[in-house]
Amino acid sequence: MLLEPMESDLDTFLGRLADADTARHALREGVAYFSRVGLTGLIIVSASAVRDRRGESESVGSPVALAEAHPAVVQACIDGAGPNMDPVLRHMAKQLGPLAIAVCGGSTACSEETPAGVMAAAAKAGYQGLLAVPVRPGSAPCAAGVILLSTLEPEAFDVLMKQRALHLAYAAVVVHVRAHQLLGTEAAQGLSLTNREREVLSLSALGMTTREVGSALGISVSGVNFHIANAARKLGAHNRTHATSLAIDAGLIAV
Repeated sequence: MLLEPMESDLDTFLGRLADADTARHALREGVAYFSRVGLTGLIIVSASAVRDRRGESESVGSPVALAEAHPAVVQACIDGAGPNMDPVLRHMAKQLGPLAIAVCGGSTACSEETPAGVMAAAAKAGYQGLLAVPVRPGSAPCAAGVILLSTLEPEAFDVLMKQRALHLAYAAVVVHVRAHQLLGTEAAQGLSLTNREREVLSLSALGMTTREVGSALGISVSGVNFHIANAARKLGAHNRTHATSLAIDAGLIAV
């Protein structure tokens, strides 16, 4: 299995991705492709980066867009996207190159005393290694990319990474990009925001407070809240920050 020539099938895989009509379909194509070499878990990590008025960036939005992996590992990715960012997600937010980790193989990741985290959750779920592939959605650092989870023994995983890490990283980036293209299309279909709703969300994405948005647009604070609530309802968002992130991902506003 390890020596199966994936490279010769890359064009076919890219064609199947291009033909995918939903983001979930693209995810399934990715899982099928990577599973051939023992990478049986796939998590598409997603975050939109916005800058506040001081020029500082932060990650907003749902940290996991799509996943086909053990629920505990997916939850660890969600939990690890907070202020004390998980080391795997921090690499994806700060670095450009892929990171391969043997999560078991005699490491403390297999210990019951290991603090909760992506690597510990992967080890406890039976995975032997992971490949974290950053996909930077802009100049601002934020946790986004693909996590591939391996069921191979540590030695075989190490050989796979030495032989094919860059090839696998390239394929992972393509999956990430295609899935987000389809997610944006799905979110935008049948969805429209008014000009005022787009204006309010665009200014909010710049870090303005509700009062500052109202002052900039010449409307009251209650008017700003009204437009944010309407936009959030249309987008299926939980709050203002979530609505802003979804609107950016769907291409409804630009920052």
